[in-house]
Amino acid sequence: MDHLLTRPQLRSPYSVNQAFQSWVALTHHITDQGVALPSNIVARIKRAATAPPTRGLLCPDNVKALAAAMRRRRPRYAIAIWLGACAGLRKGEIFGLKWEHIDLQDGLLTVQEQLQFGRVAPLKSRASYATLAMDHFLRRRLTEHLSEFPAVLRAGHPSGYVVTQDGRHPVTRGGFDGQWYRAVENAGLAKGTCLTDLRVFYASTLANSNRHSPKKVQRLVRHAHMSHTWDLYVLPPLVDGMGRVDDFTAAFADDSN
Repeated sequence: MDHLLTRPQLRSPYSVNQAFQSWVALTHHITDQGVALPSNIVARIKRAATAPPTRGLLCPDNVKALAAAMRRRRPRYAIAIWLGACAGLRKGEIFGLKWEHIDLQDGLLTVQEQLQFGRVAPLKSRASYATLAMDHFLRRRLTEHLSEFPAVLRAGHPSGYVVTQDGRHPVTRGGFDGQWYRAVENAGLAKGTCLTDLRVFYASTLANSNRHSPKKVQRLVRHAHMSHTWDLYVLPPLVDGMGRVDDFTAAFADDSN
């Protein structure tokens, strides 16, 4: 691992961890085939530390400014900001979200697929597949988006992708990223602000409300391991609670829209 970190093209710990994961899979496969190994050398290797960039936690005003900037640039993409900040969706999950996955009446959103390079792909991990309770604020944003950009109706229900280029075609990563970078600049946010920062905002808002148990926050953020949630995203709350989620209505309470 130390050797890999010295390679110029592998400066990122994330890249090194990908090599590590591949080696883990290979070693497990060899073991499963009955090949005798003197020892499991993978168990001796410490993974490179990874953490979101330390740009500081976004505040509600930052998120509102970012959504407003995106709306001025590309109105159809503004809902992506709210899906990241108020549901914690990753970029590919936002691109792959369909109206069939959303129950506005009951306030439920099911994460079950993502788009990678324009194609449907499995989610990051088993924990990523989940049905999430939506805050009233996000339900209102989605309702407004649907009203402004009507979806095709099938069996009386909206159908198709939530975020689209033109009402039909899904968003491409390249097309979205160009608008994102400009929206970040227009909103006055730090260079390098990314959608992961919205997931950090989501997790931190839930945890710092002191209304949800650590386990509930982990399930909502959809991490496979609780340590990943608390070590990289939030400080643990002290109060348990498995009730409704309405933290984002409170966070954006001064928003009259």
